[in-house]
Amino acid sequence: MLSYFREENAPKDAPSRCTDGCPASDTCPFSAERFYLGENTGWPVSVISTDLSLEGRRKAIEEGPYGRCVFHCDNNVVDHQVTILEFEGGATATLTMCAFTPDTSRSIEVMGTKGYIKADMSKIGEDSKENRIYINNFLTGETRIVTVNDHGLMNGHEGADVQLTLGFIDQAERGDLDGRTSVKQSVESHLMSLAAEKSRLEHRRVDMKEMWNC
Repeated sequence: MLSYFREENAPKDAPSRCTDGCPASDTCPFSAERFYLGENTGWPVSVISTDLSLEGRRKAIEEGPYGRCVFHCDNNVVDHQVTILEFEGGATATLTMCAFTPDTSRSIEVMGTKGYIKADMSKIGEDSKENRIYINNFLTGETRIVTVNDHGLMNGHEGADVQLTLGFIDQAERGDLDGRTSVKQSVESHLMSLAAEKSRLEHRRVDMKEMWNC
């Protein structure tokens, strides 16, 4: 739900843009000036302008969408959400999204009847000391550690963007119409996200058959 980034929670006398002399610029953790005018010019700062000089970035937040006060803009994206899913066969899953964390990544935990898998995407990368996925076997009690080797390809979404592109090229060369996942499976994953949003807005359980029949 979108419960915090709303006008009623804006700092007192905050203007519509962070660059218009906001009295809370030194104390607001969401100030565009603090976020985009620092030393970092990588992601996500790199998306605001093709000119990443200090002057270019300042111009971008003075004139573009990234300089708007997060409390006063027309954003309708949730600032936190918990989605619960039930699959055929009885398996369940939860997806938690929250804006209030220092991490800008994803973690996953898979809890099975015979074992447990855990990985954190923020720990899988060229500069990481981790690069590991942990697999625990309930029967033996042993934990197997899989070391992720990115072969220098780590980039967007911790390498997933590059691997997706390479997979598509390989699939096209082989004439494979399905690849690792079929078009139907890809469409269904998108419909699942739309079902989660429909459930949030309408305050009810949504069956995937309903989404396929839209």
